[in-house]
Amino acid sequence: MARNGRIVGKEPPYVLYNKETRESIKERVAKEVPDDKLDGAVLFWNGEGFQFEVYLQTSLFKLDNETFMQIILQDITDRKKAEEIIKDEMNKLKEIDQIRSDFVRRTSHELKTPLISIYSSTQYLLDNLKQDMNDETLSLIESINRGGNRLKRLTENLIDVFNIETHLLVIRKKEIDLVKVIKDCVKDLSILLKERNLICKLDLNDSCYIHADKTRIEQVILNILSNAIKNTPKNGLIYIGLNKSIDFIKLIFRDTGIGFTEVEKDKIFKKFGKIERVDIKNEIITEGSGLGLYITKQIVELHGGEIWMESEGRNKGSVLTIKLPLN
Repeated sequence: MARNGRIVGKEPPYVLYNKETRESIKERVAKEVPDDKLDGAVLFWNGEGFQFEVYLQTSLFKLDNETFMQIILQDITDRKKAEEIIKDEMNKLKEIDQIRSDFVRRTSHELKTPLISIYSSTQYLLDNLKQDMNDETLSLIESINRGGNRLKRLTENLIDVFNIETHLLVIRKKEIDLVKVIKDCVKDLSILLKERNLICKLDLNDSCYIHADKTRIEQVILNILSNAIKNTPKNGLIYIGLNKSIDFIKLIFRDTGIGFTEVEKDKIFKKFGKIERVDIKNEIITEGSGLGLYITKQIVELHGGEIWMESEGRNKGSVLTIKLPLN
């Protein structure tokens, strides 16, 4: 056993500060066991009270029938300080993110009630007193109604995003007829289809029963269909098909819209992934928050399903497919 040693690259010699580690090294030298490794972070001191942290690695080897221990020390004091700074900054970012989330949630809930009142009141006026209004009054009421409806949808989407990110969005499954849900959603958007002079072709079975959250599946279909309507120029076609197999169903939405570039396809399902198409805004409806398809994707995945979009490029339409399990 070699009794003499030196520290290479460190002057003056440094002494192990951690008593437990020092004893472990002594024990290992005494045993002379080559396979017994001693690695880890330990504290050192230089005899003048200065303390620093190193990463220590040991290995035993024989040379001319003598056993030697090689100790490799790497000063990690600066790295540890940097890690602490990063840790503190991460905690601060988490606090800021929590404040942001709380602000969005509280603001959305506070806005929801008055916005529903504004939208409901103006809708009542349009449904029941439209004939008593002059053109100027009617135009103002319709403008308030559209703005109230957009803000109501935005607050609902913000609340959904908060619930998704905090795992509070609950899926309540029961048996539903998916075909009936699709037809009801198309009927709900019939006025918008008519305004855009779009044909909506349905290729569905008589019925298709699955276990799903009816309200959330309606939300998914309305989001996708309204998105297709907005991005399809007037006189276009929207196709909705349903394919059923033993284990799953595929719901296909195809349109003759303006399509998506590769960059846009990567963005479409992301939060606030609104795609700005300034050059062609006269042909399509550009309003929206960029939350609808993000929420749609989360709901589909919470049902154990998948969703993806395909498009060959600008002005070549798009196909959006949803795959949902039957059981």
